[in-house]
Amino acid sequence: MKFFRSIYIKVSLLLIANIFLIISIESIVTFYINKNKAIKNIKEYANNMSIRLVNNLSELVWSYSTENIKICILQEMSNEDVLAIVVKNEKNKFMNGFSRNSDWSILNLKSEDEILEKIVFLKITKEITKRNFVIGSVDIYITDYFLNPSLKNLMFKVFGIAMLVSVFMLVSIFFGLKRLILDPIFQIKTSVERFSKNDFTNRCAVKTNDELGDLGESFNVMALSIQEYNKEILRQLYYDKPTNLPNKKKLIIDIEDFKFPIIILINIDDFQEINDFFGNEVADKILIEVAIRLKKILIENSNLYKMIGDEFAILIDKNISENQIETVLKNSIIENIFLEINDKIFLINEQEINIRVTVGVSHNIKIIPSIDEIINKNNLLINADMSLRKAKQLQKHYLVYNEKMELSKEYENNIKWTREIKSAINDNRIVPYFQPIFNNRTNKIEKYECLVRLINKNGQIESPYKFLDVAKKTRLYPLITKIMITKSFNTFISTNFEFSINLSVYDILNEETNYFIKSKLLEYKILAHNVVFEILESDGIENYSKIIEFIDYVKSLGCKIAIDDFGSGYSSFEHILKLNVDYIKIDASMIKNIDTDINSQIITKTIVNFAKELKLKTISEFVHSKEVFNKVYELGVDYSQGYFLGEPMSNPYIIHEGKIKYT
Repeated sequence: MKFFRSIYIKVSLLLIANIFLIISIESIVTFYINKNKAIKNIKEYANNMSIRLVNNLSELVWSYSTENIKICILQEMSNEDVLAIVVKNEKNKFMNGFSRNSDWSILNLKSEDEILEKIVFLKITKEITKRNFVIGSVDIYITDYFLNPSLKNLMFKVFGIAMLVSVFMLVSIFFGLKRLILDPIFQIKTSVERFSKNDFTNRCAVKTNDELGDLGESFNVMALSIQEYNKEILRQLYYDKPTNLPNKKKLIIDIEDFKFPIIILINIDDFQEINDFFGNEVADKILIEVAIRLKKILIENSNLYKMIGDEFAILIDKNISENQIETVLKNSIIENIFLEINDKIFLINEQEINIRVTVGVSHNIKIIPSIDEIINKNNLLINADMSLRKAKQLQKHYLVYNEKMELSKEYENNIKWTREIKSAINDNRIVPYFQPIFNNRTNKIEKYECLVRLINKNGQIESPYKFLDVAKKTRLYPLITKIMITKSFNTFISTNFEFSINLSVYDILNEETNYFIKSKLLEYKILAHNVVFEILESDGIENYSKIIEFIDYVKSLGCKIAIDDFGSGYSSFEHILKLNVDYIKIDASMIKNIDTDINSQIITKTIVNFAKELKLKTISEFVHSKEVFNKVYELGVDYSQGYFLGEPMSNPYIIHEGKIKYT
């Protein structure tokens, strides 16, 4: 069927069909015109003959001259179209006549019945008169026996001539259509097919001064427009607009063409702070300037790419042995990166800005074994990113990936705990544990700290240090805070104990969590005077206005505020002066060796004296031994908390006679 899809074939068949139809109609019309003309001639001849015959027979019939009648009839029978002539008397009785036999010889009739009626075409009857008296009649029989073959021959001649003319016309029309219509259509079709296969450089060559020429020109205009549009789309897809560098998508494509790929991933340290401080315009100009400087240090067979955010990548195709790669790259390109970026000032809008970068390197060693032991190039970028993150953790300028880092296990662990946290939230396995806070003067438990725990699917208790950091990075932390507040409130609703709940600065600044806390306090308004919110000093309190607004609100409802991990931050006393707090929880780093560490004793004593001047209460954390407890008691700390006094439990402690017991 594909054969009949061709427009050439369709047009050819259509032309042939039309020419054949025209020939047929022309031949039939010609046949009938000539036939009618011949019949008309025969009728005229027959009519004239009948008049002539009647005139000649008038005297002969009157005189009843039989022989002369025969002679007269035979004279007229010389015309082969005359089939028979019969003369009758006044009584319409047969007198004489002649007819043609089957072999077309002339036969003297004995009666009228002998005439070959089946081939009679025309019969003419005329009266024979004499002196106005009817003396007889004559019947003339005309045949078309010879007419049809001659007409058929004529028709075949006409048909043959028409065929020759038609074939000539057909060929002429076909080649005319081919040149003027079919070839341009085929050229347009070919151009469209190539265009559909993403050959946007293809142009239609049709230049005729008609609609097809207009169509070809319109196609070329469209193709040019789409080509430019496609270039722009590809540029947007594979290039970074500010720096005009290929992006991460382009790197992933290009890496497949590199035989010995090496990726150098470059991250601008603390770029978000630069962006926040100087603004987006300056930050973009810094990225552009970094791109310009990195281009200068490119080596042979290397490309520069702009990655997401504040990262760049250099892709190198170089065969270097594993034990030499760090030395070769350091001498050829890494040192130049630091010389151009770290050691030179950036002058942006007349503002001098110093920036530093951290570098992670991954190369084409076999990372993940496979059946065919083929290098998994897709992992090069992942490994470069892992080495970059590890370099930041270790506070190194650069790090070259090696399998001993086991960074992939760290990533796998993050993924594992993300899933575990989500599952625990959905299955109600995030629970509070309660650690008592002991009054050093009364020997009684007066408070509890609510500490988050995760119960895994095996029923084992997981410590928060395993999952809290992951929760913060995956934005699951607000959900944990909400669960802890709800369950802690429900636990202490019927007690008189103070209980403290840890809040990060992120919890307070998060509008949804902030609103939830305030709503719960209004719901449990009777409980608010027993609630203590511990704010982590180590988080870094910078947005004082919102923090103070929150503190003022919850304190208006009766809540108290404690600064947790006091002493771990760089401006702790400044925080105390700015924040309206009630408790200072001295950081565990100060307490754990306080029985032997003179410096810790001096600092703790300073904190206690400072708190007493401000009429604040102090709580020592990590009281893990009798010696530590005795020392913080001696230094005047008001409350103590630690495993020596009581472990976190799923139910609050009960005190009996100064000794802590639990149920």
